[in-house]
Amino acid sequence: MNRSTGGCGAIFMDTEGTYYYFVSSLPYLYLGQEPPLTSSGFLNIAVGVMEPETLAQLSAVSLVPREFACCEGEAHWNNFETFVRNYLGRERASRLKKDYTPWARREGDAFPLIKTKLDEALNAEDPVQQEWMLDSTRWWFLDHITADRAYRFDAVVTYRVKLLLTEKWAVVSKEAGQEHLQELINEVWQEAERVREDARSTQ
Repeated sequence: MNRSTGGCGAIFMDTEGTYYYFVSSLPYLYLGQEPPLTSSGFLNIAVGVMEPETLAQLSAVSLVPREFACCEGEAHWNNFETFVRNYLGRERASRLKKDYTPWARREGDAFPLIKTKLDEALNAEDPVQQEWMLDSTRWWFLDHITADRAYRFDAVVTYRVKLLLTEKWAVVSKEAGQEHLQELINEVWQEAERVREDARSTQ
């Protein structure tokens, strides 16, 4: 591996200027399934691959778009997510007959092809289903970002965002599981109470 300086600071890359071995070693992520590693675990692995400055920039990448991106991959993500948030905000405000302009963020690119997907999500009656449809669209776009740069820093950045999305849904699934468990417990207690009432009535 050789030491090279790119748009994201000094980094350790292979002779082709990629993170081939690092990216290849990362476990595959599936939206809606428990992630095989945590964000902190992912960043700990990256410690041995990147310079501190680059690692700090990777750590700063989040689900919330930033004004300044560390690289082209994050810039694409920021533009896409800003478009999504503005579009959803305008549509929701319009339904409430309110003006979204004061909250709108400056957009870089337009993504007219996903408007249908966003409208379908907005029309979903279940809030969880709505969020799932939105995150599925985000996941699709992240795959699109890395289509021609699978082992470059952009791929590391998109992996970071995907990991954050899987962690988000792991929390949702856990909360849903806990809610279902509580429902089962409540049903057991209600059934027990009915049995006691029946026993009293026959005495």
